[in-house]
Amino acid sequence: MAFRRRTVFAAPLIVIAGCGGKEPSSFPGQRWSVFKDPDGTCRADLVIQCPKDVACNPPAPAEIECPAGMTTAVSVAQKADKTCAVIPADCTSIDCAKQATPCPTYGPPKPRIEPPKVVAIWSIRSGRGSAASCEAYDELACSVPPGQPAPPCNPPPPMAVRCPTGFKTDQPMRIGQLPNGSCVITPADCRDTSCAKVTIACPEPINP
Repeated sequence: MAFRRRTVFAAPLIVIAGCGGKEPSSFPGQRWSVFKDPDGTCRADLVIQCPKDVACNPPAPAEIECPAGMTTAVSVAQKADKTCAVIPADCTSIDCAKQATPCPTYGPPKPRIEPPKVVAIWSIRSGRGSAASCEAYDELACSVPPGQPAPPCNPPPPMAVRCPTGFKTDQPMRIGQLPNGSCVITPADCRDTSCAKVTIACPEPINP
């Protein structure tokens, strides 16, 4: 997970979130404002007070396990025993921070594990033969990397296949194949298992 370093502030800065606008006054350790990113992970910004007329650049956000039940930005405090807890709204003392939560983790970010990508995508349509026959169009036959010009391409003819389970003539169906050879239903604009999770039999060719 990549972090962005904050801009240097020349004026005093106090960052507090989730405390009703009051500055907690009785916390023995560090405090952090915790935010949830769009990907569902959480980051913790260290709460610091920059001295007046002194340039101050807080450290980069740290990784943190999202506190249980978190729906909006919250504050987390470190106790004297080096454990951490969520600071409730209007809480100005460590005594009312009772919900335990893991402390932020500093150090190199954990490597992001990319979900398996589909290596083939077929668009399934009704065939010209029997009601049980369909046609599978190779969607990746003429695909090019983003930003690259699209060269002239003559896609291969559709492959005659048996209609997949659940196929309906009035509803489009896309089937993607994973590197291990298994297949999944692949929604529009989906290219990996983060959005393609429902397994399905791979298209079964019909011999002419």
